[in-house]
Amino acid sequence: MASRIAAATGRANRATVRTNRLTRKANGKTVSESFASAAQLRKAQREVEAFQQFRERSRQLLAVNETICRACPIEETLTWQEKNCQAIQREAAREVAALLKAIFTGFRKSGQFDLEAVEMATRAASHQLGAKVLEQLLSGSAGFELTVACEGCQTARLHQLQAKQVLMVLGPIMLERPYYVCSHCHRGCSPRDGELDVQGVMCSPGVRRMMAVVGSESSFQQRREQLELLAAIEVHAKAVKRHAEAFGVDIQACEQAEIQRAKQLELPQVCAPAVPLLYIEMDGAGIPVLQAETEGRAGKVAGQSAHTREVKLGCVFTQTTTDAEGRPARDEDSASYAGTIESVEAFGLRLYTEAWRRG
Repeated sequence: MASRIAAATGRANRATVRTNRLTRKANGKTVSESFASAAQLRKAQREVEAFQQFRERSRQLLAVNETICRACPIEETLTWQEKNCQAIQREAAREVAALLKAIFTGFRKSGQFDLEAVEMATRAASHQLGAKVLEQLLSGSAGFELTVACEGCQTARLHQLQAKQVLMVLGPIMLERPYYVCSHCHRGCSPRDGELDVQGVMCSPGVRRMMAVVGSESSFQQRREQLELLAAIEVHAKAVKRHAEAFGVDIQACEQAEIQRAKQLELPQVCAPAVPLLYIEMDGAGIPVLQAETEGRAGKVAGQSAHTREVKLGCVFTQTTTDAEGRPARDEDSASYAGTIESVEAFGLRLYTEAWRRG
């Protein structure tokens, strides 16, 4: 009887061991592990299930990551120059499509081809596209320094990328450039403005030159209107006046530097062929000027202030032939002129410098 009980007990224990056994895959092999209790078995089963869920989620995450990588545009790996080229091409396509749509819409409505309107619309679209091209190229980031030298001080550090509106020949653009601030004197600067010659001004060098040229012809308001009509550049009359006068100051400074060198006999080397004989003529005439220009000057009538200033005009030319009647004839395109309001002595040096320049 005792032996039968012992045998039955042994079989029960073996059954319990077989029941608390966990079979799983590890490194491609089937692995079985026995546990002393059902609680340990359940714990192991939960850990195996959690690991399998983790592995499945990892596989899904990897698949999603691969899908995202394949969907990423190629331009993310392009240089800033290549990105700019693509952006410019897209902008050009949009501008051309919008222009053609406007032209054909107008043609369908009127049944006629308005050449002037098409010309103006094409110019406006071209200017707008050109402005976008310049904006992309000038604001494109090819890398910039984190620090720059502060003039007369210490080192200025990068503060931020700052936008500035600049009027270009093709229209206004937003120029984004690095802006630096000195930690010692707290002054800000943007070296990019100096490189582009827009330091302290809102107009490009091309626009400033155009305003100076038109501003020297007649009233500033008339030239402002002419600039808008001919070049589609909208500026204020005061801006035309300001830049025309600034150019005049620069030209006068350059001329005075040449005159002073000529006065000291520091004359430049003449590269043109020698001229055997130069003719020089000069004359003067009184012209009305503003009252501020005659302040402190005596007039022609005793006791009265002057109302005019004498403008002097000089001409340098050559004469190598005679006309049909044997009289000297000035050579065509040989004359150069100098004109200003200044003393006789100063104007004489001016003409002397011009004659030396001519050879």
